[in-house]
Amino acid sequence: MFGDWMVTLHELLANLMLGVVILHLAGVAVGSFAHRENLVRAMMTGRKLGTITEGIQSSGFMATWFLIIWTVAVSWWLAQ
Repeated sequence: MFGDWMVTLHELLANLMLGVVILHLAGVAVGSFAHRENLVRAMMTGRKLGTITEGIQSSGFMATWFLIIWTVAVSWWLAQ
């Protein structure tokens, strides 16, 4: 009984997270087109066009690549 409830909760949370990811990707796409700039590149490099006050204050270059590598590694591990 407890196991079934946990499975249901896990599935619900996984689906909610997938929805959040999809909304985030859609927001990036809409923002990129609306502002006519490549937001993905800005997130990856930490460089964005605009004035100093509009720019990204600190580049998380290493953190970005660590998260990308970690995501790929975990995805590969889960697919095994």
